[in-house]
Amino acid sequence: MVSDVNDLAIEHVTHRFGATLAVDDAELSVGAGELVCLVGPSGCGKTTLLRIAAGLEALQEGRVTIGGSIMADSQGSVAPESRNVGLVFQDFALFPHLTVRGNIAFGLQNHSTSERDQLVAQALERTGMNGYAKTYPHQLSGGQQQRVALARALAPRPRVVLLDEPFSGLDTSLRHRVRDQTAKILRDSGIATLMVTHDPEEAMYLADRIAVMDKGRIRQIGTPDEIYLKPADAFVAAFFGDVNRFEGIVQNGQVETALGQVAANGVPEGTKADVLIRPEALSIKVGNGNGTVTAARFLGRSSLIDVGLGDSGTVTVRIHIPGRFLPAVGDAVAVTHDAAQTFVFSRTEST
Repeated sequence: MVSDVNDLAIEHVTHRFGATLAVDDAELSVGAGELVCLVGPSGCGKTTLLRIAAGLEALQEGRVTIGGSIMADSQGSVAPESRNVGLVFQDFALFPHLTVRGNIAFGLQNHSTSERDQLVAQALERTGMNGYAKTYPHQLSGGQQQRVALARALAPRPRVVLLDEPFSGLDTSLRHRVRDQTAKILRDSGIATLMVTHDPEEAMYLADRIAVMDKGRIRQIGTPDEIYLKPADAFVAAFFGDVNRFEGIVQNGQVETALGQVAANGVPEGTKADVLIRPEALSIKVGNGNGTVTAARFLGRSSLIDVGLGDSGTVTVRIHIPGRFLPAVGDAVAVTHDAAQTFVFSRTEST
C-alpha cells in the first residue's frame, strides 16, 4: 500500500550540459510502495534526472531528498553508495567473473558474513532465483539476468529503487513476462520505485503514476487514467498513441474541422487550436456520409480503417474498431467522434 511519505523527492532540479538544458525545473516525488514511471522520447532528460537522484550525476540546481533527508542541494551531496538506493541498469551490469551469489553479495561488504548470507538468501527467494546461487551470468537467460540485477538492488533493503530502461534488452514475449514478475516483486517489497522508460504502453501497464517528460520539462504527472483521458497538452495526448490531428481557429466556442464543429473546451476565442482525436474515439457507419474508405486492415483483435473526408478526400482519419470490420475501399461512410475523447489545445501549448 502506498503511504503518504515521499521516500524520494526531486525538487526544482535544473541541469545543463554546456549550453544544452537537459532538465528544466523538474519536480517529482515517489511514495513508499509506489511505482512511478518517468516516460518520454529519447533525449528528453529522463535518464539524467534518474542519475541525479542516484547521485551518479552531480546536482547543479535544486534539491534531492530520500526519506526526508537531504541527499543533494546547494550545500553539498551524499555519495551514491550512502543514499540507500538500489539501481538496475539497462544492461544489468553483472560481474561476469562472479556467481549469482557473488553478484548479489557484492554490495553487502559492510555486513557480517551471517548477515550477508541472510540478505542474499532473502533476495534470491524474493526474485525466484534460489536454484541459481552458484551459476555465472553467462549461463543465464536475459530474464534471469534481469532478476539477478533486481535481487542485487533489493538485497541491501534500500528505501528507493531506480530502474533505467530495465526491459529494453529483452525480446517482446520475455519482456512482458519479466516486467510482470518485476512489478510484483517491487510492490510486494513496499519500496518506492522510479523507473525510466521510453515506452508509453509499458508505463501505462506498470505505473501507479506516470511523469511525462519532454525537452527537459515534466509536462504532466498523474495516474494512467488521468494521463490518457485528461492529457495536459497536445504533446502528452500524442505521446500515448496515434491521434487524428486537425487545426483550426476558435470561433463562437467552436473549432471547425473536417469532421464538423468541435467544442473548444475553454480555449480562448480567436486562438489557433489543435484538435486531437484518438482512432478509437471515432465511429464509422457504412452509407452516405462525410467520407470514403481508402484502406481497411484486420489486425486480429481489431481493425484499422482509413477514411478520406469531404468531397476531395484530402484529409484522412484513422479509425480503430474492436474485432473484424472491413468495409470495402471506396465505400461511402459516415464518421462521427466521441466528444469526451476529443482534446482541444491552443497551438502555443502543443509545441
